[in-house]
Amino acid sequence: MADSGRISLAGVRYLAGRWLAGELVQVALHDGLVEISHRGVLVATHASRHRPGTQPAIRRTPVARPPRPATSGMTVTVTRIADPGGTVSFAGTGDYAGWAYRRQQVQVSLVGDTVQLAVAGRVIKVHPIRHDRAKEHGAFATPNGRPRRRGPSVA
Repeated sequence: MADSGRISLAGVRYLAGRWLAGELVQVALHDGLVEISHRGVLVATHASRHRPGTQPAIRRTPVARPPRPATSGMTVTVTRIADPGGTVSFAGTGDYAGWAYRRQQVQVSLVGDTVQLAVAGRVIKVHPIRHDRAKEHGAFATPNGRPRRRGPSVA
């Protein structure tokens, strides 16, 4: 489902609800009605807007790609902590990991001409390299990022 909360069925778009954006929904056709359910709960009903006499094809099983394993071998991996917006800083450039990964440790690897972001050994994003390649040495020199500031010591 798109970020707008709409689905497409045989070329016709129906509103399921913005709160369902990115969620898996089930669609059923009954007596000229399109019924949209989420986890077994009916969330929207629309009159079918397909031409009379035509029955749109519905894919019964969702197609989900399995997560890619992280690339291993000759790549060098460094660990960074995503900022509150979900962005990881590497070699002076921010690469978006995602809102779900904010303030978490993210492994950053260079694979070919891409920056690969992984969490717990699972690739979450792959971006083309946008940083200055001359800054990579400094980024790899601190594999765990900048040391965290400690509070003032009490004597």
